[in-house]
Amino acid sequence: MKKIIILLAVFLSFKANGQTYMNIFKSDGNVLSIPLSTIDSITYTTTPILYVGYNYQGGIVAYLLKPGDPGYDPNIQHGLITAPTDTFGAWGCYGTLIGGTDTIIGSGLNNSNLIAAKCTNSAAKLCLDFVRNGFGDWYLPSKKEFEKIYENKVIVGLDLNYAYWTSSEVTLHTAWMKANVGTPWLDRIKNYSTKIRPIRKF
Repeated sequence: MKKIIILLAVFLSFKANGQTYMNIFKSDGNVLSIPLSTIDSITYTTTPILYVGYNYQGGIVAYLLKPGDPGYDPNIQHGLITAPTDTFGAWGCYGTLIGGTDTIIGSGLNNSNLIAAKCTNSAAKLCLDFVRNGFGDWYLPSKKEFEKIYENKVIVGLDLNYAYWTSSEVTLHTAWMKANVGTPWLDRIKNYSTKIRPIRKF
């Protein structure tokens, strides 16, 4: 039976012993040599080389994971995507301790689910309900996730005149907020309304 090959690779052909072979240079560094006579067809797939500011999977690439970041893989690009626009509202759950939220990269989605389970009228729920270009896995970023996004604030279009909520809780009355440009992080009361930027990970 002949093969149908789907690949992400660079290939070169050569002849040996009267037969033409295809050398496939795979992305993992290995090389396969396959006789062309055994192949019916070849389908090529491509993966873009991503960079901050690239429009991708419903939003804008805002941060690419680096060595030391949770989830970093030297062979596959992973990172954070922001929605192209903001929404607005309060963190919610004032007087309710959510518990279990974290600040690290990769914790925002779990934080958001924890918040939404106890508080349906919240910044986290707004993000979880957000859908764009067929992608519905958005969430409210954790403190560290937003910190990384904020490094590229101009590229992703953050409003520097406003503060932004994160999904990282501090107390039953407060949560972490990134204040406007030039000012520090604040643990602000949860019923304060300000900007919210949904993100997703890839």
